Amino acid sequence: MDMEKTGMGTGGEAISLFRNVLNLLGISSEEYFFLWDIQAERIYFSENVRRKYALLDHGDSCTLDVWRSLIYPQDLSALLQDLDDLRRGVREDHSMSYRVFNRAGEV
Repeated sequence: MDMEKTGMGTGGEAISLFRNVLNLLGISSEEYFFLWDIQAERIYFSENVRRKYALLDHGDSCTLDVWRSLIYPQDLSALLQDLDDLRRGVREDHSMSYRVFNRAGEV
């Protein structure tokens, strides 16, 4: 999303707004939502996701490498391809199912 076109101000202001939206969505849905700041190479998750998947130690965001370390190995290739398509602008959304190891090491 182009922040200048939305009138949201700086990227930091927009990310703060989106983080609040992520937390609201996390409370009201069983789906997991995240915001990937491609330029800063940071992923922001709602608090419920950070709790479940041992991401609280990383603050309010983590790197793609940290997130990758939690992905079930057989699902990682498809996920990385999808994210690469996003990064290159081949696609504009990310909607896929993949398995993630939770805090207890379970899928």
